[in-house]
Amino acid sequence: MHCVSSAIKVIMDYNLREEFDLLLNQVTNKIEIIKEIGIPLILNDTCHILEKIRNEIKDCHKCVLADSRNQAVSGEGSSTARLVFVSDFPGEESNNKGKFYLGNTGKLLNKIIEVTGIDGRDVYVTNAIKCFVPENHKPDDKEIESCREFLFKELERISPVLICAMGEIPIKAILNIDEKIKDMHGKNYFFSGIKVIPTFSLNDCLINEEHKRLVWEDIKVIMKILNLPFKNVLSKVK
Repeated sequence: MHCVSSAIKVIMDYNLREEFDLLLNQVTNKIEIIKEIGIPLILNDTCHILEKIRNEIKDCHKCVLADSRNQAVSGEGSSTARLVFVSDFPGEESNNKGKFYLGNTGKLLNKIIEVTGIDGRDVYVTNAIKCFVPENHKPDDKEIESCREFLFKELERISPVLICAMGEIPIKAILNIDEKIKDMHGKNYFFSGIKVIPTFSLNDCLINEEHKRLVWEDIKVIMKILNLPFKNVLSKVK
């Protein structure tokens, strides 16, 4: 307070009272505007940036996967999501239509989101790799790296409470770890200060009942972190 008083006295001593009052009024007005519309402005900015990222993904030809895709598939969901699911890459149906939640993996992911009970406005879904991957082709480090920039932009812009990395490719892309999923799933990791829970991929769940069971156990860990009730989770998904 003493420093502020001294500063004001100096200003008045230099006959700058009018300029000081004008500046004070301008600052006060700006603070009132920020209070009134600050959050919508931030939300609009986030939506604008996510749309810009989507356009960059559509135009990307950094690796050979761009040659085999019909449509690049960008993330979908809330720009203020608390929970982000990161899957591996688009399936054939998503590749044809450019949309998420398609095919059997899409149905399973929808079921997971439904069972958690989390508000749809709190969820964002995306892929570690944005292009369709042909059958029998395992994405290499260069292909993962080509999409990592887009994924990181999405995650950093949304800044969720928690990221669920579903499969080997998202885990590699986000955490740059080569450990086996069976040793990592359900445990806490971090990306830029955001908690990350690794689990098995959606495709794994469709062909391996044990992996599917473990995914539901990992989902309960996620629900606990987000303070969501999980009393009857397993009975709901049978």
